[in-house]
Amino acid sequence: MAHFSALAGCLFLSINSMAQTTVCLIRGDTVFAGGTDRSCIKSAGKFNFVFEGPLDTTVTATINRIAPASQDFKTFGASCVMAMKALYTDYFSDILRKDPAYFDLHIMGNQVSTVVGKTCLFGIENNKPVLIYIVFNMNKGVRHPVVISYSLQQQDFALFSAGDHTRHKGIVGSLPDRGSVGEIKKMIGIATDGPVDGTGPPIDVLVVTKKGRMWIRK
Repeated sequence: MAHFSALAGCLFLSINSMAQTTVCLIRGDTVFAGGTDRSCIKSAGKFNFVFEGPLDTTVTATINRIAPASQDFKTFGASCVMAMKALYTDYFSDILRKDPAYFDLHIMGNQVSTVVGKTCLFGIENNKPVLIYIVFNMNKGVRHPVVISYSLQQQDFALFSAGDHTRHKGIVGSLPDRGSVGEIKKMIGIATDGPVDGTGPPIDVLVVTKKGRMWIRK
């Protein structure tokens, strides 16, 4: 049992201990997605996505499979939600079944609900930018021990960086004119205890417009 708990712990590190930070935002008619690790920003057909949570390889393969059959962001989002709920339910139910004590303490944190995954779907639809942010929560039920719920919102900003970021509070003021990349760098700095003036080391940014997508490094 101890061997399984150690393995589960390693797999679960991606939920709460990810070193990567990624920011997605809409400015004007363009979507920008940039971060400390380019590999976290992925494309599937005409859609793009960022994912944070366990089962990265499986989730990525699932989204890549779903994308070609999706006509628009509404159907793409709904299909992703259904598929990821099923993956999470099976994954965490297996951990609970094999080691209930580990599940309660290290995964649920002795709480009745916890966030287990996040994803952002973004791109251009009908010549307009779209950004959909989905958060998956795991609730420990009674009749059904593992219950995965979710929230789905269309918005213009999403941040992926695990842990508590107290520097979010009280950091205000305008940036120098560094554009959208500067905004992304500021948010990365807030999340990683780095500079918050839009400077910092170069980052890779995926820029998505109605003309297509391209990578820039600034």
